[in-house]
Amino acid sequence: MNFMTDSSMIDIDVEVKLPLHGTAENFVLRDTVDFNYNHLQNVQSMTIRTFLKNGFPFDANWQVYFADYNYQILDSLVTTGNLFMPSATVNLNNGKVKEPSTAMHDNTLDRNRIVKIMNAKFMIIKANAATYQNGSVNVKIYGDYQFEVNLGVIAKVNL
Repeated sequence: MNFMTDSSMIDIDVEVKLPLHGTAENFVLRDTVDFNYNHLQNVQSMTIRTFLKNGFPFDANWQVYFADYNYQILDSLVTTGNLFMPSATVNLNNGKVKEPSTAMHDNTLDRNRIVKIMNAKFMIIKANAATYQNGSVNVKIYGDYQFEVNLGVIAKVNL
C-alpha cells in the first residue's frame, strides 16, 4: 500500500519535442567564454575573418567583447556597427527554413588593440535578434536547424 502526504515528493523527467512557432523582436542572446591569448607579443596587426552560416529564421547583430577578470570590457571585435547575420530564407506558406544564409566579415586589430586583448580573460558574445523580416512573419524553429561559425586569422608578425 502506498500513501501520499503533504510532504511527499515526486521527481519526473520529461522530454517534450515541440516546434517553436511564432515571432520575436529584440531578443538578446549572451554568452561568456574563457579567453587566453597572451602569446601575441610579436603580432603587429591581425585580421579576424568571420564566416557565418545561418540556418535559423532570424536576423542577428553580433558583437564580441574582450573582458578582464572583473568582466570589465577592454575592447570589442567590431569597432563600428556589429557583425550582421541575415536570416535564413523562410517559406512564407509554412514558416519553415528553405535555405541557410551566409555572411563574411573582416575585422582588423592594430597593435594597440592587440595589447589590450592580451590582458583579456573572457570573451562576451552578445546578439540582438529578431525573427524573419523583423518579426513580422510567423516562423518555425526545429531541432535540426544549424548555425555555423568559422574563424580565420591573418597576422602581420615581427620575428
